Order: sequence, then C-alpha cells, then structure tokens
Amino acid sequence: MKRVVFAAMLLAVAIPGAEKQRDWQTGKILDTDEARVYLGSRDTHAIYGTDEIEVIESGEYVYVVSRQLRHAGLHAGLENDIRGLASKPAHFTVNAPVLFAVEKHSMYLQDDDGRQIKTKIVKRILKAEAANSAK
Repeated sequence: MKRVVFAAMLLAVAIPGAEKQRDWQTGKILDTDEARVYLGSRDTHAIYGTDEIEVIESGEYVYVVSRQLRHAGLHAGLENDIRGLASKPAHFTVNAPVLFAVEKHSMYLQDDDGRQIKTKIVKRILKAEAANSAK
C-alpha cells in the first residue's frame, strides 16, 4: 500500500503541465493599456511588437505589470525571437475585481475569460496608507 501511495505521489510531481498551486489574492484592475514597442530589425525592416500593460491595486501595493504579445504577421525569420510570447490579448474590465498571485518578479492574473496570464512586474508602489501605518 505504501508503494502505491508513493508511486501516485511521484507521478503527481512528475506530470508536466500540472498546475502549480498559487497564493491567489483579490485586487482591482485600475487601468489597462497597450503600447507599441520596438523589437529590433531584420533585413533593414524595423520590427515592432505590442506590450499589454495592466495596473492592479492590492491591499498594500499598486502594481504595474506587462507582457509582450506575439503577432502572426511578424517576419518569418523571427520564430526564435518570439518564443514564449503571448499570442492572445487578455480581457480585463477596468475597476473590476481580479484574482492575482505574485511569484518573485512575476504576477499571474486571471482574466475575464478565466485564463491565467503570466506578466512581469514592472513597478511596485507602496500605497500611502500602508506607508503611513508602517511609521
């Protein structure tokens, strides 16, 4: 019996794609935007991408997060440059609650469609009330 339990535990750890347990919190989407960013050039053509930017308020901090979107129309030689970039924009409602989890320098958000979106924390701002209570 112990071997069966151990084998089941080993399989659960070894299964790739098994969803990681995250410390989900509830925040508020304060703003969402897109920015055109220069990615580089290939064959004398400038290449631009799109960054999604979200502003999330939590109890103690306001976070600015971003992620870069991949576009199907990019030059054919860029496959290696765009790996790991998101291809679908996230859907958020401004001033609506949002589930989020912070892990080191990344933030995971659950968008309006229920998808988990991995973003990079660009800025973390201590809210004035939290700064005053720390004194």
